[in-house]
Amino acid sequence: AKGDCERQMAADKANLEATLQQQLKDTKAHYEQLLRAKGQEAEVIEEKVAEIQTELLRQEHQHKIDLEGLTETLEKDRLASVRELERRLQEATDAHTRTRDRLQADLDKATADTESLESRVTSLQDELATVRGVRGSLE
Repeated sequence: AKGDCERQMAADKANLEATLQQQLKDTKAHYEQLLRAKGQEAEVIEEKVAEIQTELLRQEHQHKIDLEGLTETLEKDRLASVRELERRLQEATDAHTRTRDRLQADLDKATADTESLESRVTSLQDELATVRGVRGSLE
């Protein structure tokens, strides 16, 4: 009976060791599976981070392009405004020059008319003096 008991104990011990070995192997496999899952999860997170970074860079680039476009548009608008102001200034200058030239021509004509009238007055005064002289000599 002692031998049977020792054999039974040895068999139980072997079964227990086999069970513990299997549990250890199962636990190890489970942890390895968890680690792989965590690794895959980390890879997914890294991929998402990379996607987000790429999208941020794309948006930043697009904003830069948009800003350059707005700056260019503003510059074109500013230049167009300056050109329009220059055109209007030139029109005003031309109108002023035409008015000044017309007024100068009017002044020149008035001066010539005045000189002509003064000459005519002088001529009439001379004639009047002659008439008075003749009249005086006739009297």
